Amino acid sequence: MNRTWLVTAFFFALLLLILYGAFLILTPFLTAITWAAILAILFYPVYAGLLELIRGRATLAAMTVIVVITIIVIAPGVELARFLADEAVSLLQSVRLLLDEDGKQQWLAQPWVRHLIGWWDMATFRLVDFKIDWKNLLIQGAQSSSTFIVTQVKGIAQNVLLFTVNFIVALFTLFFFLRDGAELVSRIQRLLPMDKEHQQRLFKNIVDSVLAVVHGSLVVAMVQGLLAGLAYWFLGVAGNDRRLLIY
Repeated sequence: MNRTWLVTAFFFALLLLILYGAFLILTPFLTAITWAAILAILFYPVYAGLLELIRGRATLAAMTVIVVITIIVIAPGVELARFLADEAVSLLQSVRLLLDEDGKQQWLAQPWVRHLIGWWDMATFRLVDFKIDWKNLLIQGAQSSSTFIVTQVKGIAQNVLLFTVNFIVALFTLFFFLRDGAELVSRIQRLLPMDKEHQQRLFKNIVDSVLAVVHGSLVVAMVQGLLAGLAYWFLGVAGNDRRLLIY
């Protein structure tokens, strides 16, 4: 009896140790795995429809979904990187222009800058009485922005590398979640100490919650983009002149 108890205790202790080691290994990738699970929930209907269309070829269907997701993420990412690089260069050029008198006059000649100055004058009633030199404030703000960009280049490079690694891990995990997700969910359900009806209700609530959060986030992002566009239109800012407001 004592020997059986010792063997059982040793087994569970070893199991806990292995689980703890696995947790430590997976800790850096928990974010990527979580995103893979969310994407699996979002795109599983697409995968199921594609699986039926290509007559049960699970690997091909999962790989097709992965390729589509990769294109959806990478294409805007490349465009965003190009846009940020161009804007960073434009900001540095703008700082150089502001450092001389001719550059200041060019900025002052732009309609939206004059509108901002007029609103500032109305908001402060008498700018001279407050002894605020808005020109120096504008130059200091532009210089601070350019200095911040230069000092953050290393951090940006590290974040890009980290995002790339996490993105690859998420896609790799998502592939197996799509291909083997139904079997994995079935095994988890068998381990739960509840009847089948409550199991199905539990997983349905989880899926509904994830979909609600994602849809809510998308709606909020769309509203923010709409408000920003309306603000640019109202201020008369168009084209490359938006970079000052963006930064």
